[in-house]
Amino acid sequence: MRAPAHDLYEVLGVSPAATTAELRRAYRRLALQYHPDRAGPQSAPRFAQIAEAYRMLADPTARTAYDAHRFERAHRQPQSADDLRDDGRGWSFSSSNWSASFRRGIIDLLSRVSGPLETLVAAGVAAVDGDGIVELRLSATEAASGGTAVVTMSLAVPCPTCGGIARRGDV
Repeated sequence: MRAPAHDLYEVLGVSPAATTAELRRAYRRLALQYHPDRAGPQSAPRFAQIAEAYRMLADPTARTAYDAHRFERAHRQPQSADDLRDDGRGWSFSSSNWSASFRRGIIDLLSRVSGPLETLVAAGVAAVDGDGIVELRLSATEAASGGTAVVTMSLAVPCPTCGGIARRGDV
């Protein structure tokens, strides 16, 4: 049995440009090969890696976060030998306890334009147009330095089954 791969795309044997259909085909092919019911109990750790990799890459939000992390890791210059190991802020891969949990929160680098959307709009720091696009008004220094702003807002998500037609108490 192979050691865990340090890249979710490697686990599934697909390229980072793989489509959702390609991810699904790769997962099904590997699941047939490594599922413990077919390959025996010794394949359970490998199957868990495959299932976790597919779960993360099939979710568009998790895949975007993972791709950003891969890009950051690929372009970061190590300062010492310790930097070559997992820094504890991102994805964790270890042979004894394989995990693909994104543990790092979003870092607020532009605190002046971070916060609840209503507060930012009231302060004139943000504007929302008719299409729901949020525009943050940055200073020249903020724009030049780059960074992240954390904007919190309420979002109504209708039920995927009924489209929000049914209400609590309706039977």
